[in-house]
Amino acid sequence: MVIQSERLIQKQVQRIFTDPHFRFWRAFAKKFPSGEVYLVGGAVRDFVMKRETKDFDFIVRNVPAKRLQEFLRRYGRVDLVGKRFGVLKFVPRGWEGEALDIALPRTDYALRSGGYKDFHVQSNLRLSINDDLARRDFTVNAVAVKFQVPSSKFQVIDPFGG
Repeated sequence: MVIQSERLIQKQVQRIFTDPHFRFWRAFAKKFPSGEVYLVGGAVRDFVMKRETKDFDFIVRNVPAKRLQEFLRRYGRVDLVGKRFGVLKFVPRGWEGEALDIALPRTDYALRSGGYKDFHVQSNLRLSINDDLARRDFTVNAVAVKFQVPSSKFQVIDPFGG
């Protein structure tokens, strides 16, 4: 990814870390020191395109889903979007935007029919971020920004040249 894009992302990441609605990530870092947090998908795309975003999707590694869900409940409303997908919809207290998607890394495999619902999804808290990104279309959706919580440092992960 070009340096200019990284600068655009850096401004937005700093904004996230100063927004009081995202302070739960600091508490997360204290509670789960081996946990890893990645911003993926639409927000990364919007940051690079200099657009405001409402689409915050996060991947969390090295934390069991149940413990993650219990942790988030202390900071807002949490809904599980089907066990099949393993995605938590999280609305921090006072947040007026769209729910944040927070998920464990996962793989998905198409089955025989080619239909939208005919695939197998497997969450795995230890799956590498590159393996999670590989299941996405190979555009900016396959780019992640790893937060260095609690600092506002970040690392762009772009294994497929998004």
